[in-house]
Order: sequence, then structure tokens, then C-alpha cells
Amino acid sequence: FIMLVNCPNQGPGGPVVNLQNANTDPDDPTRINACEGEQGNVTFDVQVTDPEGDNIEITTANLPAGAVVNVNGNGTTSPTMNFSWDIGGLPPGDYVFYVNMKDDGCPISVTQTIAYTIRINPVYKFGMDDVKQVCAGETYLFYGRHYYATGIYDTTFTTVKGCDSTYYLNLQVNPLPDVVLNNGNGTEVVGLCPDASRGLALVNPSATTTYQWFNNSTMLSGETAPSLTVTTDGWYWVAAETDKGCRDTSVKVQVVVYPQPEAIIEPYSGDVICAYDTVSLTAAPGGADDYRWEPAQPFRLLTGAEGRNVSGLFTQSTLVTLTVYNQYGCQDTATAMVLTKPCCEVFMPNAFSPNGDGLNEFFKPELQLGQLLISMQVFDRWGKLVYNNTNIAKGWDGKYEDGSKAATETYMYFVKYTCADGKLYEKRESVALIR
Repeated sequence: FIMLVNCPNQGPGGPVVNLQNANTDPDDPTRINACEGEQGNVTFDVQVTDPEGDNIEITTANLPAGAVVNVNGNGTTSPTMNFSWDIGGLPPGDYVFYVNMKDDGCPISVTQTIAYTIRINPVYKFGMDDVKQVCAGETYLFYGRHYYATGIYDTTFTTVKGCDSTYYLNLQVNPLPDVVLNNGNGTEVVGLCPDASRGLALVNPSATTTYQWFNNSTMLSGETAPSLTVTTDGWYWVAAETDKGCRDTSVKVQVVVYPQPEAIIEPYSGDVICAYDTVSLTAAPGGADDYRWEPAQPFRLLTGAEGRNVSGLFTQSTLVTLTVYNQYGCQDTATAMVLTKPCCEVFMPNAFSPNGDGLNEFFKPELQLGQLLISMQVFDRWGKLVYNNTNIAKGWDGKYEDGSKAATETYMYFVKYTCADGKLYEKRESVALIR
């Protein structure tokens, strides 16, 4: 049994220094943390000393493939081990190798073996495939910053292991639904006449968008099409939502129902008149501004076919229609039947006095409108023809054809003429010539 004095028998060791592209784990000085995909070699030194100042011999075991170790001053009291390894392309994980440190202590040599771990920590990339969606006009808050345009954004974090991890924001900004209406920007009033309708419609509807129409704040049940037919007053608008959940509302369109004018033809006698007689018709005011009568033909020669009061010359029975309009263009109609009959009795004087005083100088028929003279003949009491003419404007001046004056007496006449009904009429009577 031998007792050794002053020989504590402590093994050599030393710290890891001069790290590049790596760092020492704060919980374990023999663990070297590196990052996946690191560019450049991971290098560090181990400066070895012995408490008793003994010489030290350094050897290694289980070096990772491709790692290089050099020992400077091996066998001296302060050798330094240099480690270098290109970890590019290597997967994350722990890579362990061993360093044997043997001194030449008295009288027993001590060998200390230290396991060093090269830990390649993974570098994480998050969110690339996770698309975030917002609607136009909205923003997305991503680690303290607001983004509002479609694109890919990133931010980087450094972990306690010293490795950078990247978080990506793949942002898609979806458009709002197109809610432009065919009635412009909503500043114009849409006017309706009673019993009329107006169509409101989206200019660019989409099959992937849902719609809901409103009148004022009331939702119109079942009105989910891109268009709406309106017949009543109100403020109309449409709410739209795309298949991406983006919503928008159209401008509000004011619809006003205008008052309705009333067409009223004031009563007239309604008697059957002679063809070519004149009838006057009057329209009651009824809230109208314009009055139009149809057919226009009977009124053209007299008053024209517009106005509250008109007069017409009717050649046949006619259904007259009055159409009235107000300032908004709303209209109404009324009708009246003007009945006519052919009045075909021609008036012939029973005497005339061709004496040169300018009164009753000619004998001729007084034709009404619609009557047309075919012929007029005058005979004396013995049946002699003394006048034969078809010119209504001329008439008989009381003379024979040779220009001699006919005697004062009674003469017979024979008149042929047509009437408004198109028939041929004849009249035989006597006329007294007075001088």
C-alpha cells in the first residue's frame, strides 16, 4: 500500500472559445448550437490546460463526416484543438464526437474524455401556404404592421438557439362587389306615373355575388335578383356580398310617384248633328297641363286639336279621344262620341228679283257642306228650257240664253245634286221671277 502526497490526480480540460457561425448552449458548455443551412464553416477552439501543469495529449473519436480537427501544441502544457465543419446541406440533429485529454501526471496519468455535441437546429418558415384574405378597404395586422395590398410579407425571429425563423403573410385582398346601378350616382330623382313601373338594376352583376334589395330600411322579401321593379315611393338600394365575404351597398335611389291627371270631357248636348256641322268640346282642368284631341282631322280647319276648348267639323260619326298630360308626363284619356247624319235637303229660294238693285239678283241653290251640284235647269210654263247650268257660283240671272230678259212670272226648276252620304238627289219646284 503506497500513500501519494500532493497528487490530487485532476484531469485536464478547457473552455470552448472563438466560435464562428455557432454559439455555446447556455445550459451545456459542451453543446454547440448551429443553424440549419448555415453558410460557412462552424469553427471553434478548445484551449486545454491541466491543474497540475502537466503536458497534455489530445485525441478525438467519432468525428462527423467532413469535420476537420487540428491540435496545436499537442503534448505541451497548453495545447489548443481547432474544430472546423461545413454543415451546409445537413439535416437538423445532434452530431456527437469525443475529445480525449490525457496528461502525464504524477505518478498516474489521467485521461478525461469529453463528448461535444454539434446541434444543428432547424430553421422554420411559417405561413407561406396559409393564405389570409381581407376585403378591399380593410387591413391585416401582421406583427405590428398593417397591410392592405395583395402580396407576400415576412418577419424574422431569432430563437434562443440563435437561429432565425421566418413568418410569412400570404395576403390576398379581395375586391368589393360592384354595386353601380343603372340609375347613376343617386343624385337624380326617378319619377313614376301611377300604375307605371321602373327597373333598377346593377350594371355589372356577378353570378358569385348575392344581393338583397331594400326600400328605406326595410328589407324587401324575396328580392334577391340583380334587378328590381319599383312601383311605389321610397329610397331604394341593394346590399351585395361576394363569395369571399366582401360586402358593399349601392347608393340610394329616390323614387317618387307623381300625381295622375284626370281626363274629363265636359258634357255637351250629344244630339245627332248634320254631317259637316260644327261641334265644340271642352275638357275639365283635372290637374292637366296639355290637352290633345284625336282624331285631329275634324279640328284642323277650326281651332286645331290641342287645348281645353276645341271645335271640329265632323263629316261622319266619330269617337273622339281626349288625352291629357301633366308636367311630369303622366297622362289619362277620356272619350266622347260625336254622332252625325247626312242632312241632304237643299234650300232653294221661291223667288228672286233680277232688277239691278244688288239684292236677290240670282237664282241658285244654297248648298250645305257635303252637297255638290250636278245640274240645274229652269223651264217656262210651256216647258221651254230657259236655263241650263252646273256652275253653282253662277246661278240664273233671269235672262234667256240670247241675253233678253225673261218675263215676270212663275218658272219651274229641276236640280240634281249629291249629298254627304254619296247618294244622288233631285228637286223639282217653282220659283217666281219678280221685276
